[in-house]
Amino acid sequence: MGLLRSITRTTLIALIATVLTFSDATAQADFPSKPITVLVAAPPGGPSDVTTRIVAQRLATRLGRSVVVENRPGASGFIVMQQLARSAADGHTLALSSLVYHILNPALYKEKLPYDPERDFVPVALLARVPYILVAAPGLPANDVKEFIALAKKNPGKFNYGLPGGSGNTSHILMEMLKKAADIDIVPVPYQGDAPALMAVMSNQVEVAFTTPLGATSLIKAGKLKLLGTATAERLSTFPNTKTFAQQGLPALESSTWFSFIAPAGTPRAVLERLNAEIDQILQLPEVEKQLQDLGSVPAGGSLEATQAFMRAERPRWTRRVEDSGAKIE
Repeated sequence: MGLLRSITRTTLIALIATVLTFSDATAQADFPSKPITVLVAAPPGGPSDVTTRIVAQRLATRLGRSVVVENRPGASGFIVMQQLARSAADGHTLALSSLVYHILNPALYKEKLPYDPERDFVPVALLARVPYILVAAPGLPANDVKEFIALAKKNPGKFNYGLPGGSGNTSHILMEMLKKAADIDIVPVPYQGDAPALMAVMSNQVEVAFTTPLGATSLIKAGKLKLLGTATAERLSTFPNTKTFAQQGLPALESSTWFSFIAPAGTPRAVLERLNAEIDQILQLPEVEKQLQDLGSVPAGGSLEATQAFMRAERPRWTRRVEDSGAKIE
C-alpha cells in the first residue's frame, strides 16, 4: 500500500510538472495574441514617456503586434500600478516602473500604499539608468556644491529648492540627503514637473533643484542654469569639468533612478523570457543607445534573472536612504 501511494504521488508530481511545462510552452507559442498596452504614469514628452516609446516602437516591429503607450499621469503612480495589478497576467499589459513607483512609494507610504510591488508585479526588463545632477540659478554666487553649502550655512532657512513632481520622488530624497549630510536648512517648493521646477530656478524663484540631464543639458550649455555637481560615479562626458558629489566630499549622494517594464504577478515565465529577450536586443541597437544617451540615460538591459536581482537589491538600499534622510510625504 505504501509503495502504491508513493508511486501515485510520484506520478501526480510528474503529471503536474508536465502540465505546467505544456502550459508555459503554449503561452509562449501564442504570445502575443493581441496588441500590447504599456501604461505610463507620466504625461507625454517626459523622460519616462520618451524612453517607453523608443522601446515600444521597436518591440511592436519585432513581435508583429502593435504596442500602445497609454499615459495615465498623477497620484504618484497609484493609478497605473492599480490598473496593472488588476490586468490579466498574460503579458499583454505592462507598465513602466521606476525607482519611485517600485521602491520609494512603499518606503514612504507604507501601509497606505494601495499596491504591493513584490506581491502584485514581476519585473520584465531594465531599460535605462538615469543620473541626477544639481543645478542652480545662474546668478547664485556659488560654482559647485561645496560653495553652495557654505552659502546656505550663512543663510539658514532663506534658500529654496525646486521639488519637481512634489514629495516622495528621487529629487526629494536626494535633497533631504544633502540637507542632512551638509547640515543645511533649505525650503522645498513643489512644482508639477521638471520643466516648471527648472523655470523657477532660471528665474531665481528658487536657488537650486535636483534634476536629470534630459531637460537641463541644453539650458546649462546656454548659460541659463549653473551645474554645481553630478550624483554619478564618474564625471559626465557632456560636462567633464564639473566634479561629482564624491569628488566634492559627498560620496553617499551618488544616485541614479531607473526605468523598467513590469507585468502582473503570475505572468507565464516563458512570456517574461520572450519579452526580456526582445527588449534586451532592442537596447543593444546603436540607434537606440544613441537615443537614450541623448536623453541623458545609460542603456541597461540584461537577462530576466539579472533584472529581478537588481530590483531586489535596490529595495533595502533605498529604503535605508529614505529612513536616513527623514523624508516625509506632505
